[in-house]
Amino acid sequence: MRLLARLSGLTAWGWAVLVIGLGVAWAGAVMNPVPDETTRPELFARIERAVAPGLAALAGDLDAIDVAVESLARAARAALVDLSARDPGALARDLHAGDALILDIEPRVMQVQAALEGLPYDERRDLLGQAARGRISAARDAIAAVLPLADLWSRLASSAVPSANLTTALTDHDQRTFAAVQQGAAGDYAAALRELAGASARLDDAQAVRDEIAALVDTTTIDQWIARNRRYDTALVGLYADLRASGGVATTATRAELAAVEAARQLLPPDTRALIIIIADLAQGGLNQAAIGIERARGSLAEAAAAVH
Repeated sequence: MRLLARLSGLTAWGWAVLVIGLGVAWAGAVMNPVPDETTRPELFARIERAVAPGLAALAGDLDAIDVAVESLARAARAALVDLSARDPGALARDLHAGDALILDIEPRVMQVQAALEGLPYDERRDLLGQAARGRISAARDAIAAVLPLADLWSRLASSAVPSANLTTALTDHDQRTFAAVQQGAAGDYAAALRELAGASARLDDAQAVRDEIAALVDTTTIDQWIARNRRYDTALVGLYADLRASGGVATTATRAELAAVEAARQLLPPDTRALIIIIADLAQGGLNQAAIGIERARGSLAEAAAAVH
């Protein structure tokens, strides 16, 4: 009400002054608009020239990181293949290569982050054109894509190592048990018992790995494999111990133990398909997921890096 009273009390001269003042303000806004890329291209060009070298260097750095991440993805794929093939030596080389790549990638990413933050536009962000803004945003996306890689690789390695240790222990066990049977058939019961002791130790190693991963995967297949092989080994130990004591002469006890050996042997898997199932179970615990995550990160990085050019 006071404002209306004041306006109603204005003289003709007062109204004229007010209208002129508003007109001048409007004219000033029209004559001096907020600069944009259309009205003041020279201002934006100046900032574009200032950030262009830094963006070009960032593009090159991201390309180098992209190459390293591609190598990391290949190492992840190779680890899956070599684990399935039960080749612990090749798997160890895959993991070593991946570890080295992570150590190479991480400082590169830190350098890119520092270079990105150091681009000379902080004082005049309002004069940064859309193209430059897009390239800077893409560089940030590229960094974001790479940051999870160390954790993903760690998860892959932590899944692969127990898997490799388990399959190696079980494979070594089978080889030792087979050698014991060959020595027992040749009448060298002492040597057979030594091999069986080594085989039992490898089953203990497999059991330790099983206990380590029990919270992550279903260990039903592993448990059955270990239990059946341990039963078979125990029966062989009883047979060869008695045969050694009897000088190789068949007795009532040895015949009963031979029947126990045969019954235990019938329960053993006919081939290595159970091991393949074990490896698949372990892979479900995180190995495949980590490898897929690395592939996705690589794709996101490549797309973002291309947009920085």
